[in-house]
Amino acid sequence: VLTYEGGWLVTSNTTLSDSVIDENEQANRINEMASLRASCLPHAVFLLHAVLDGTAEWMEIFLADAERAYGDEGEAMLIDLIGNNSDDAQKCPFLPGYWYRSCLDIAVTVARDEYNLQDAFQKEGMEQFVGLMAECN
Repeated sequence: VLTYEGGWLVTSNTTLSDSVIDENEQANRINEMASLRASCLPHAVFLLHAVLDGTAEWMEIFLADAERAYGDEGEAMLIDLIGNNSDDAQKCPFLPGYWYRSCLDIAVTVARDEYNLQDAFQKEGMEQFVGLMAECN
């Protein structure tokens, strides 16, 4: 939904001009789609952020618990599982940084003009979204 080509529920002028719908109905349709975008897309963005952020927090707890439970053996086991290459750290879903990076990637998606997501946010919603992005580790 977030990366739908051209933007989700965005109708181009050429699509509308080619249709057999009269002008009043076209205007109503545009307003309805804008209303749906404004109510659904910010909600989807916030839900996605909550899932990714929650997963990152869970991974932090999981890694701390594993280290406490298994001590030095656990650390060696985790290094074997995760790998010891710092370049791969952002690509490893067993590390919280992977999930925090995914949270920040939402901001890139919202900012891209090709998806028209930023237009769906009210001022307050965008301020809330920017605040969430600032809190990502």
